[in-house]
Amino acid sequence: MKNLFSRISKKGLLVMAVVVGAFGLATAAQAWSPDRPTYTMKVPADHVTFNSITDNPSYGDERTFFDAKDATNTASGGFKDNVTVSNGEEVLLRIYVHNNAAANLNGTNYDGVGVAKGAKLRIYLPTATANALRANAYVSATNAAPLEVADTVDFNSSTPFSLSYVPGSAVMYTNAVTKGFALNDSVVTTGAAIGYTGANGIIPGCLEYSGIVTIKAKVSMPDYSLEKKVRVNGTSTFEKSVTAKPGDKVDYVLAFKNTGSTTLSNVVVGDRLPQGVTYVKGSTEYISSATGNKWVKSTSDNVTVGGLDIGGFVAGGAGYVKFTAQLPSEKDLKCGVNEFVNTGYAKPGDYGTIQDTAIVQVTKVCEQPKTPVYSCDLVNLTKGDRQVTVNLTKYTALNGASLKMVTYNFGDGKTLTTDKLSATHKYADYGTYRVTATLTFRVNDKDVTGVTSESCAASVTFTPPTTPPVTPPELPNTGAGSVIGIFGVVSVLSAIGYRLFLGRKFAR
Repeated sequence: MKNLFSRISKKGLLVMAVVVGAFGLATAAQAWSPDRPTYTMKVPADHVTFNSITDNPSYGDERTFFDAKDATNTASGGFKDNVTVSNGEEVLLRIYVHNNAAANLNGTNYDGVGVAKGAKLRIYLPTATANALRANAYVSATNAAPLEVADTVDFNSSTPFSLSYVPGSAVMYTNAVTKGFALNDSVVTTGAAIGYTGANGIIPGCLEYSGIVTIKAKVSMPDYSLEKKVRVNGTSTFEKSVTAKPGDKVDYVLAFKNTGSTTLSNVVVGDRLPQGVTYVKGSTEYISSATGNKWVKSTSDNVTVGGLDIGGFVAGGAGYVKFTAQLPSEKDLKCGVNEFVNTGYAKPGDYGTIQDTAIVQVTKVCEQPKTPVYSCDLVNLTKGDRQVTVNLTKYTALNGASLKMVTYNFGDGKTLTTDKLSATHKYADYGTYRVTATLTFRVNDKDVTGVTSESCAASVTFTPPTTPPVTPPELPNTGAGSVIGIFGVVSVLSAIGYRLFLGRKFAR
């Protein structure tokens, strides 16, 4: 092979450098086939065989001859055996072709046994849509051994995608035609002829006759959208959010669109109703180009239980599903604003599920609970003989509070608990006593005790009765005449009494 390089003109070496430099040949590991004999630059093959040299100065191991990169990357290099792609991207696929036969086998007029005849390239681009795809390249000739060699390139993405050949993009570059010549588009189906001077199937052996083929493929990813809206039944405009009344019926619509560049099949559209909202049977309708763009009543009520298959959609196609549901009645709502978030979803075939929501707000007006009010407001006392009657003349019990018991404390260590509003008590001793009423209320099914106030207390005093002093009769001040008069009267009375006494005595 060293002798072969020595026979390449400076111009030829320069052209090969240009070709190699433009495509940035680099070594990479990949799933090539078949397992075959390998050769070196010093010890080339003695027959026609492709891409089996392991120490190519520009390429390394030729068995990994197929790679790719983003077509917008026009810098030298950047080709890989595993490429991450994005939607709408064009990738440039590159195939290195080298007949490893020794140059001295080419013959005088390229009619020797080392010249490949019927040389062909076939590239398989997968037709599936997936997160990972593999393309295969096959180089062959009718007199090559092995007859065909192959290598692969892997493409991947987080989103399922497909690859499609860009028609007219297949070009082969050689030292003979540095600007490149077109290959037939059959390169991606049954295969296309390749060559050194043109697509004639003839490739002499040796490095100077090697070439590079490139094609372009378009990356397409399924892309689709879903929009969910709602309206109060009987109105005309669908919105993302509406306000309704308890028990109202509402209409939901689901708008599906194929916004990508691939056809989507078996598109299932469905809805998950929030708790309390119920589907109205027989209310589902749908519309698409398949229905002549007219609303058609669905024979299925599965839109809320598994979804409804509305068919397939080409790029740019759209379909709509609508149905009616009923909101809960007022008795089933909580006080205040009740928000019902409805979730619609769409799933084309084996692709991912997307979803969107619409909101219905329903307000239930409830009387606000009032705070219980309770108090002991006034007592008065009726006083007797060391006896008092306590009257609870005023108390407050509102908003669910009720009086349960009254405890009367009479101030002498005695108490009485009763449900009566008055109580009478007899004191053992005289004195002053402070009488207090303490109330127990029933509030929110609980007892509240110890409720009293200054107005629910009063004092009472019992004073023992007093005996008035005895006053002697006052004698009239008569002087001496008076004394003589009194003495005379007394003497007369005494004489009369003595005479009565003697009369009784003699009478016996």
